Amino acid sequence: MRRTILIAALACCSGALAAADQFRILVMQAQKGDAAKYAPLAEYLTAKGIAGVAIEGAPGYAAAAQKFTAGEVEAMVAGSAVAGVLIIKGLAEPVARPVSAAGVSTYRAVVVARTGAKPWDGKADYFAGKTVTCCALASSGEFFLRATLAGSAVTVEPAIAKSHGAAIEAVAREQAEVAIVKDAVWNKEKAKQPGLVQVGADAGENPDNTLVAARHTAPAVVAAVKAALLGLEADASPAAKAVKDSLGAARYVATTGADFAHTVGMLGKAGVGKDFAFKP
Repeated sequence: MRRTILIAALACCSGALAAADQFRILVMQAQKGDAAKYAPLAEYLTAKGIAGVAIEGAPGYAAAAQKFTAGEVEAMVAGSAVAGVLIIKGLAEPVARPVSAAGVSTYRAVVVARTGAKPWDGKADYFAGKTVTCCALASSGEFFLRATLAGSAVTVEPAIAKSHGAAIEAVAREQAEVAIVKDAVWNKEKAKQPGLVQVGADAGENPDNTLVAARHTAPAVVAAVKAALLGLEADASPAAKAVKDSLGAARYVATTGADFAHTVGMLGKAGVGKDFAFKP
């Protein structure tokens, strides 16, 4: 009986997959060409029976979100803030996220200043009168700052940086007093910046590089993609190794809306609602 049910389920899934003619994955590129490293993932998913897999790059957060919102792709590898906004708007469903060889699959915002600066006390007043630099539309950047300032009398318009690394460099060059950046970037850069120090951090974490599916994507296709990603760790094939090597991922873990609880809560404090509009 169990075998019959399994065969029927597989047949149903195969039929749904055959009917789907494309599974376009949009990649938010921090730097030009970042999408290329997902080519092995496209080949892996294709080998697993997903039809029409293609990788597309987007030049920035806003462009990626606009393309996803317009229904031009079936899935996206998204930063936590963009994914969180799309979840709030009811347009995306989290599927899975990669876990590095070190076991990391989340990140948090950290506050960086020059050596000798006072520790951040978690309050908005700390940023009053300071030049703050960060990335736009980022959980570890602009949204974190706006959430922190919410409900206070403090007004700060951040100096938008092209990247987390650029924000750190701006503080090092005394072009800004404080940077709010992704902890993973700070951990890589801090040895090169002896004049800087971390003065604070977000209390919660955000899922990193989550694959989210558009609501119009067939559920059977989403399920098949999720199964393929969760099976990556145990897969010793050359195709699976290529994905792991290219993405620096040891495995993928299932990801749901619950994993975005901190991110979505922060976005809400920052003023994000269903009517939030991504602007270039």
